Amino acid sequence: MSNDTGTAPLPPSHNGRTIDLAIDRELADSYLTYAMSTIVDRALPDARDGLKPSQRRILVAMNDLNLSPGRKHSKCAGIVGETMKKYHPHGDQAIYPTLVNMAQEWKTRYLLIDKQGNFGSIDPDPPAAMRYTEARLHRHATELLEDLKLDTVDWQANFDETVDEPKVLPAKLPNLLFLKTEEYELDFSDQQAKQLFISIQMEDSQSGKMTKRGGPVRLETDYYSVQMPQ
Repeated sequence: MSNDTGTAPLPPSHNGRTIDLAIDRELADSYLTYAMSTIVDRALPDARDGLKPSQRRILVAMNDLNLSPGRKHSKCAGIVGETMKKYHPHGDQAIYPTLVNMAQEWKTRYLLIDKQGNFGSIDPDPPAAMRYTEARLHRHATELLEDLKLDTVDWQANFDETVDEPKVLPAKLPNLLFLKTEEYELDFSDQQAKQLFISIQMEDSQSGKMTKRGGPVRLETDYYSVQMPQ
């Protein structure tokens, strides 16, 4: 494309010097930088609390609103607005589906959101609009948020540096083991099979008494076949 004088535009320069760039090398470097930023910041869960940034920010926003398990359900539109205002400025269409997923029992064994209203079905029917549905924190989510204010995790400034947000939740519950996730982003994939948390009876070898212990002791997957590497 020519400029107003009819001459071709100058190539990119740095400090008055013209720089020749190989287009394939520049595209590869730029794409990798973008891909890694997207993967780390938005797409894949953190191994420490098993949450993606959008999920973590929704739970923190609900914790700020004091939507604990014993409190009254609150409109999802208000939760989405609080999350978008303080922590996740990527629009309601990126936040509400994430909130819905954490409340659907056919997608996750241990719910993080206690829902009220039409949150869709396994068929799959879509959920009702966020102005109609309500939610509060599930008791499993409180295990992730407990001791958050006791300087147990590192904090960072939010997108506009008006408030601080946790880099990761304290997560007493090993969330990554319990929640089946399957994410695909820019040639990278992440799959985790959920585990069943059950109580088992164990006999004390010295006293002979039966004690109850809980833990992720049996793996349950939604896959019917496993392909072993050749």
